[in-house]
Amino acid sequence: MTAPTYQSVDLLIPDLNASLRGKRIDGAQLPSVLAKGVYLPASVFALDYAGATIESTGLGLSTGDRDLPCSALAQRLTPATRTGRGQMLLTMQDGDGAPFWADPRHQLQRVLDAWYTQTGLTPVVAVELEFYLLDAQRDGDRLQKPLSPRTGQREANTQVYSLEDLDTYASILDDITAHCAAQHIPATTAIGEYAPAQFEVNLQHKADIIAACDDAILLKNIVRQVARHHGLDATFMAKPFAEDSGSGLHLHLSMIDGDGVNAFRYDGEPNPLMAQAMAGMMALMNDSMALFAPTVNAYKRLAPDMYAPLSPSWDYDNRSVALRIPRGSEGSARIEHRVAGADANPYLCAAAMLAGALHGVQKPLSLPARSSGNAGLAAREFATDLSRAADALEASAPLRAVFSDQFIHHFVLTRRHEWDTVQAPVSHEEILRYQHL
Repeated sequence: MTAPTYQSVDLLIPDLNASLRGKRIDGAQLPSVLAKGVYLPASVFALDYAGATIESTGLGLSTGDRDLPCSALAQRLTPATRTGRGQMLLTMQDGDGAPFWADPRHQLQRVLDAWYTQTGLTPVVAVELEFYLLDAQRDGDRLQKPLSPRTGQREANTQVYSLEDLDTYASILDDITAHCAAQHIPATTAIGEYAPAQFEVNLQHKADIIAACDDAILLKNIVRQVARHHGLDATFMAKPFAEDSGSGLHLHLSMIDGDGVNAFRYDGEPNPLMAQAMAGMMALMNDSMALFAPTVNAYKRLAPDMYAPLSPSWDYDNRSVALRIPRGSEGSARIEHRVAGADANPYLCAAAMLAGALHGVQKPLSLPARSSGNAGLAAREFATDLSRAADALEASAPLRAVFSDQFIHHFVLTRRHEWDTVQAPVSHEEILRYQHL
């Protein structure tokens, strides 16, 4: 099949923080990249949120900031958003051609391989992502809600599931949908969320979980670029506004057996496989918090009455719990994993979710009693900050077994760097509060 012709092509690789890194090539170089790949520095997987190399990881100057080969994912060659260029995802190998251990895509594949070997079942995942549209102008260093295109007033009212809000921002949301279609990203619905100018885009379920996570990464890029084109900004920050609900990354998980039948079934109660998978997810949920909530800000999203869970919990059709079983037919039975923030890396979230499910099936574990009512009123069990979450991840033998000691050590180093970097400065709020002591 002949590759499309582009004047230039952006070669993209998602880093640990779910940011797209890479290089731009002339379109004439595309056949060579498709055949032979391209080189990028291994340090793209040692970058912090400001783009600086975290030298303690050993992937920076201590090894000469070496290049490693990257393979082109030809199936991900599509038009780039609003540029006329092409774009294509890459994945990194080590010097011997094996999957490079720090690439989150490969870590997800590692967990998938363990799942397939142990169960023979095919996991199916759908991703939901929440985000805020923002005014491009800041109030000092603070984010602002946008001025409504309909009223000209600053967005202030919460109208969850409001069709009027969808109409108000229809040009942006329709633009997002159109670009998703051009990039073969199966966006199905958009809804107004539980805060002013907050929206959610749902992606269709896929049996290729890595491809589903690719879709999520590229969707975030589309949302940001479309917002800029319309004179706004967009953020997937987990908790951009203290008074409003945070933004989540929700994963819907089901299982298909060899006959193509959904192996997650329930008749009043989850069947044994579904129950064991949920029990395992709950058992490893706190161990996984640094993966689900990888920033200092992410822990502010986990608060009562904000549609984010505080502890391992499950229930039917209850949006206050960590694991929700949505309403639907037996064939659509699935688990909605609601822990992760929108700032998380989808490959690592999916890997942690599956690692928990595998843990529950291997033991096997018994499912705790379900919650009822507002689970956010229960005592908090999740780590309260990124430092404690990093400690829990480092100490987790089950997660080390399915990821790898090397990756867990590396990821923990990057989270401790993030914690130290954000905690060090004296904030404006601290000065206002304590200056007269």
